[in-house]
Amino acid sequence: MLERTNDIRYVSEFEEKYPFGVMKEIMVIKGWQYREQMGSGLVFEKERETITIETRQFSNHYYIWDIPKEIVHSDEQY
Repeated sequence: MLERTNDIRYVSEFEEKYPFGVMKEIMVIKGWQYREQMGSGLVFEKERETITIETRQFSNHYYIWDIPKEIVHSDEQY
């Protein structure tokens, strides 16, 4: 995980049986529901909001994906 200005970058292992599983699990924990894959992006919905998380292949076994900070920190209380 790498925290950047507007988003947080993750590197995850690509599993043949459950592609992008880690990303889907994190988004579900944050209250988002997986809808579909469009090219290199995965579409999630929460209430009336839609977000697409883009993925990039890092190597044969890993991929990179970024989540906006406001989604990652949405359930934190200040």
